Amino acid sequence: MRLLLLVTLAAARRLGDLVNLERYPIGDLRSAEGRALVDKARRDLAATGCASFPCFLAPAALADAVEEATAAAPGAFETDDTHNAYQLSDTDATLLATHVRNQQMRTRVASTACDELDESRAIRALYACDELLGLVKAITGRSVHRLADPLGAASINVFRSGWSHAWHYDESEFTVTLSLVQAAEGGAFEFTEPLRRSADDLAYDTTAAVINGQSEYAVEPESAACPAVRAAPFAPGTLQIFAGRSSLHRVSEVEGERLVAVYCFSDVEGFVNSPEVQRMFWGRAVRPDR
Repeated sequence: MRLLLLVTLAAARRLGDLVNLERYPIGDLRSAEGRALVDKARRDLAATGCASFPCFLAPAALADAVEEATAAAPGAFETDDTHNAYQLSDTDATLLATHVRNQQMRTRVASTACDELDESRAIRALYACDELLGLVKAITGRSVHRLADPLGAASINVFRSGWSHAWHYDESEFTVTLSLVQAAEGGAFEFTEPLRRSADDLAYDTTAAVINGQSEYAVEPESAACPAVRAAPFAPGTLQIFAGRSSLHRVSEVEGERLVAVYCFSDVEGFVNSPEVQRMFWGRAVRPDR
């Protein structure tokens, strides 16, 4: 499988070439420093839905990642489409047109798919890094796995002036982002505390409260109080781990260009995004090689 090849190629790359180990000793999470790192990140993730790691990338790895992402950006597949908070474009006829399940919101973003990135360069090498996977497992407390999705396992989101990603939940349980190029203005990654208890819990009340209070859209039901909304730091080289399936999140309107690598993980081994999501963000549906 291609993911196995990805891991094999990355194994030859020293961890210190990718990660700022002086600040983030992810090679030894059993050490006192490693335990302190994990404990703080666990508290942040549980309390807010996101754990942040500024200056996570080593300088040379950041330069390499920015170079590859910038070069790939002009050819990234552009999405200008609508979806509801659950990233679905279909509607439920049993609910009102104004219900949060049916409200379609506009997203405009481009994305470079995983299979368009060089396996030997920093972006995919970090995703293939066992120490990063170990960090995600330790912080989430879950037996998470890299995605088997040839397109969405590790990708780059490209935002240009006037573009944004509307409020939504991810299909994968946990998402890791890696900040590469910061927008001149706007482009804030905004998120809530975890609102959903499971994939089947759609949290209609609190989801509607966020959309009503933090966007131009008006949806029902309107009974719940709006949860706190936070903005994550976005200095280049910052790593974020967040509960994408349970925390509602968006990227606000951008001025300039914003580039961010997106790494997805699932509690289900071999997870692949649905064909609908693949087509929405990469213009094609691809199943993994078996």
